Amino acid sequence: MKINFVLPGIGLSGGNRVVFEYANRLTSRGHTVTILYPTVPSAMSETWTSVRARINQASKTLRRWLTPNGVDWFDIEADVRQIPTLSPDIIRFFQHRVPDADITIATAWQTAYTVAAFDDCKGTKMHFIQHYEIWDTWNSDQTWEVVSSLTDDASSYPIEMYEVTPLNSKAKKQKELVDRSYQLPLRKITISSWLEELIETKFDQNTAGVITNSVNHSLFYPDSTGESSKTSILIPSRNIPWKGEREAKELIQAIGDSYDVEIHTYGEKMKNESYSEHVNQHPNISDDELRHLYSNSDIFVIPSWVEGCQLPPLEAMACKCAVVATNVGGVPDYAEDGVTASVVPPRDSSALINAVSELIENEEQRKRLQQEGHKKVKSYTWEDATDEFEQTLKRNLT
Repeated sequence: MKINFVLPGIGLSGGNRVVFEYANRLTSRGHTVTILYPTVPSAMSETWTSVRARINQASKTLRRWLTPNGVDWFDIEADVRQIPTLSPDIIRFFQHRVPDADITIATAWQTAYTVAAFDDCKGTKMHFIQHYEIWDTWNSDQTWEVVSSLTDDASSYPIEMYEVTPLNSKAKKQKELVDRSYQLPLRKITISSWLEELIETKFDQNTAGVITNSVNHSLFYPDSTGESSKTSILIPSRNIPWKGEREAKELIQAIGDSYDVEIHTYGEKMKNESYSEHVNQHPNISDDELRHLYSNSDIFVIPSWVEGCQLPPLEAMACKCAVVATNVGGVPDYAEDGVTASVVPPRDSSALINAVSELIENEEQRKRLQQEGHKKVKSYTWEDATDEFEQTLKRNLT
């Protein structure tokens, strides 16, 4: 098959990592795969309106020009092409730079509009949905207060957020655009059960199925050096509310004050420097360095309010680290509370602190979760996921 993946950008992200994993494996199976991304991001994104954001975007563009395929954080075997813009209003002027294909896949809400505007020579049009991409809505305490009044079931908040209208005008506009993108005439693939339910029940759209994310076991495996005798805790750091920024800081403060443990973070540097006394921060690390952190940590904590199907808990389990995760995203699909992970409600700092405290104090349970989580995640491989992805594409050939 000739397959196009259309991305809004190629920066470091979990969603892009998933696309690149599939692109590489489909390429190795003999398919002709092209990854397309724009030099200039779509104006629909409203992601670079500030002067600082414009400077940052220009810097990223320059780095891509200086990198052979534009990606400096992942080894890509598929063909990578940059085109000036993917704006659906003017894509007809650049469509000749998009290879004719059997299937063309949008990978984000912005590119769904682009793919919908392509001519039929680009093949079957599909939308690979990896999240409900209403970022500003997720970041708003106001919308969470409203959705919590609609249902007592915290696990259903992400789906019921469809019913909520943000008061913030920018968030409202973004949500309207995202919601309309899911109603475009593209065939949908999702990565978790909750996203499938969202698309089918709230948008009245059929899906081609759920293909859960997996683990690259050649990158993430037990690699412990036994460097510390203290219990070690690892937390991904993102300065974004819906990633659990507030809950992570409250956890660090509470655990750091109560226990003689090591706390490590990776990702973005935490903004509040008052936490530095408790935290060893590891910004901008490689996959090898991340494997080392997972493997030498006893407990991995992911405090997100919402996710599509998050990769870090799977990676941590593959490295034999006990996982404490909020019951969102892909966690209900691959984690069982008290058996393969410790699962807590989202936006509940007390539950998160209690779960981590229990594992600090109960070494037997901690080791049980490490063993059972590692055993569980062995069955999640990108080769198996690619089998499903490939068959799904074949079933949807026009």
